[in-house]
Amino acid sequence: MANKNIQSAYEDEIFFTLRQQRNNWAKVAVGSIGAALLSLGCLLAILPLKDTKAFVVMVDKTTGQAEKLVQVRPASLDQQDAVAQAALVSYVVDRETYDQADNSTRILDVMARSKDNAAETLAQLWTFNSPQYPPTIYGTGVRVRVTVKSISINPVSHRNAPELARVRITKIREEKGRETAERSFEATVGYSFQPKEDAKLGEVWKNPLGFIVLSYRIDAETNR
Repeated sequence: MANKNIQSAYEDEIFFTLRQQRNNWAKVAVGSIGAALLSLGCLLAILPLKDTKAFVVMVDKTTGQAEKLVQVRPASLDQQDAVAQAALVSYVVDRETYDQADNSTRILDVMARSKDNAAETLAQLWTFNSPQYPPTIYGTGVRVRVTVKSISINPVSHRNAPELARVRITKIREEKGRETAERSFEATVGYSFQPKEDAKLGEVWKNPLGFIVLSYRIDAETNR
């Protein structure tokens, strides 16, 4: 009888031990599956979702080459102010410089950034029969460099009005065999940003925010 009790107790111990081990392994398996699912969820969360974008392209009829058109959005006010100053410097320096080495390409680039009054006065100045035609005024041996002294941007008077800036410059006339001459001027520039909704990359690289000069006047500075 005692042997039976011992055997029964032994069997019970073995049974309960096996069941406990099975339960423990089941818990481990469930925990592992849960951890794997959690890891998979985290991975899916950090991976970017597949996004299909449509691009507008322009195809050159001659070469068949396609060029992607891009959209440019205005920057913040602080960024736009910095870009405006850089664009103003570039425009005024390019417009007032005289150098036969690059006059033809530079003035065309200035014209591309000009509109309305600014474009009209530039075209009149660089017309062959104009009394102020730069090649007639300066001849072949003169080079005029431009340095910017200061820029001041006036607040717009009303909404949608063009910005107005005053750019103080020094024009430096250089001619072989003669002393260098300097004179100060002030350019009054009306401008705006007119980015194209769809622009070719080449246009974006040259003028990313569509900086356009609408009016332009330059006057010699009086002694201050």
